[in-house]
Amino acid sequence: MEAVASLPDRRAALEVYRRRLEAFEAEKWDKVFDVDSVLETTTVSGTYGILGRDSVKFFTLGSVSRGIPRREWDVSFKDHEARFFTFCPQADILAVVEKGA
Repeated sequence: MEAVASLPDRRAALEVYRRRLEAFEAEKWDKVFDVDSVLETTTVSGTYGILGRDSVKFFTLGSVSRGIPRREWDVSFKDHEARFFTFCPQADILAVVEKGA
């Protein structure tokens, strides 16, 4: 039988991940996720979004204890240059405002 971490231990581990993610410098996102010029990052319901000039990269953190894999995907918009964005993962909505708009 596999040992399961207690709820306080899992919360402590989550808080460590959250602090490390918040402390991660935006300049490094482009190297980790191959994003051209990181313009903005945001988090909604455990989904992280990183806006570049012509794409948004998304990722979710996995959970070993719950058997949830880490996921990563992107949405490209080569004909437009982005200014900022927002999204709702529950409704599968992404809104991007073009530069100059």
